[in-house]
Amino acid sequence: MHALRTDLNFAPCAVAGFAFGGMVTQALAVKYPQDVRALVVASCTSAQTPESAKAVAARGTDAKRDGIASLLDVTMQRWLNDAFRLRGGDTATRARLLSTDVRGWSDAWQAMAAIDTAPRLREIKVPTLCLVGEFDKSTPPPIVKEIANRIPGSRFQVMPGGPHMLFIEQPEETAKAVGGF
Repeated sequence: MHALRTDLNFAPCAVAGFAFGGMVTQALAVKYPQDVRALVVASCTSAQTPESAKAVAARGTDAKRDGIASLLDVTMQRWLNDAFRLRGGDTATRARLLSTDVRGWSDAWQAMAAIDTAPRLREIKVPTLCLVGEFDKSTPPPIVKEIANRIPGSRFQVMPGGPHMLFIEQPEETAKAVGGF
């Protein structure tokens, strides 16, 4: 991300990341602070416990062994609210995940298992919004609140009724929260 921004002369800029992307944007902000003008970190953690690291890594290993289709139901249950799924709101997301390269999926889960930006979050000096859904099963509000507590002057916001993948289920509300920030 840093090299691309540098090549395109597109830094500093505001960056936003959800879930895995939120972990990537944290890493960008601490490693290349000159690239970031403002930051949105959503629906993610900044460190894993030994137990959560093992569970997260297993998702990648399971996908390699059994294929992404074997993980779809449990993934949709963690990412989206029941009512949204029951009315078919997850159809496009399921189709997209089925087209995902298994190796890339697995590598991403391995990277998520190893995240540890928590000790450096206090170094972030740009305006930061830490956003999470009220009903996020993957990274509940207290986890994202911890990120906000570590970044000086950051803002913490819980999206009412929001799931883990806010931008899929609540696109307008998410755009309003991010755009307003």
